[in-house]
Amino acid sequence: MDTNHRNNVPPCEDDDDIWYWGYSIFVPHIPNTRAYPYVSRIMGPDPKYRFARKFLQYQWPPKTPKGRRFDVELPGDGVYGVGIKRWNADKTLLLERQVYWLLLLDGNEYTIPKWQVLPLVEALRSGTLGA
Repeated sequence: MDTNHRNNVPPCEDDDDIWYWGYSIFVPHIPNTRAYPYVSRIMGPDPKYRFARKFLQYQWPPKTPKGRRFDVELPGDGVYGVGIKRWNADKTLLLERQVYWLLLLDGNEYTIPKWQVLPLVEALRSGTLGA
């Protein structure tokens, strides 16, 4: 399986737009934009949206001059999508969308490519995937 282990490395920084480590997402403040992070557990295939998802809840933290940090508890082993959508100030134009795909297995996080999402969900469901 082609995965990258994420537990013993510093936070992932990609284009200064979304950082994640453990179960936290940091969304930097960019003037005149609105950012909406999300974490979803992938449940299987969906004919319209490609993946059936269960979106996880979180509390909106206080805003700081640099941004916000969202803490999300992942419920257990599974495949997750961690993303952010950034809109213009009046929310009429989607400026950017970033998504990272994670496999949580036995307490370890692995970054996976999008093409591995459904095969890994099926392997977890059938019990053929183990650490």
